[in-house]
Amino acid sequence: MRRLLTEGMNAVYLKNLDEKDNQIIALLLENARLTYSEIGEQIGLSRVAVKNRVKLLEEQGIINGYHAQIDPLVVPGMFIYMVFIETEPGAYSEIAEHCKAEPMIRTLFATEGINRMQAICVAESTVQMRQLMRAMRDNMPGLTHLSYYSVSEIMKGKLLP
Repeated sequence: MRRLLTEGMNAVYLKNLDEKDNQIIALLLENARLTYSEIGEQIGLSRVAVKNRVKLLEEQGIINGYHAQIDPLVVPGMFIYMVFIETEPGAYSEIAEHCKAEPMIRTLFATEGINRMQAICVAESTVQMRQLMRAMRDNMPGLTHLSYYSVSEIMKGKLLP
């Protein structure tokens, strides 16, 4: 990955985009509230040129939204958990669908290894998380491993958009 911008900005380089589009994306990742004029001043383009580039990036689906960033570890009554799931081969798809439908599971990853998934869960309490884990163990035939760990610190990146 090539670093295009100064230290304070997100390191981003999308191979199939030109340098200006990469700079726009990096700036928006750092602060999505920047105006087209502010972006243009920083990368040497006019407001209209930036607006057109952003519009094209949105139409292509490269930029698909602008979001507030929430730190879930400081929100009262919000607990974050990493969940590790393994299944028997025949049960994987059904368990994956069940996990996708569970509101407490915010992000679900298929991972390397046979029939493995990882999830990021948000619960209102440890009791609520234990109830979810118990329900999964009791109601998901073919589940071979289920473990969960609370997140105590986000050392890099973010858990929620």
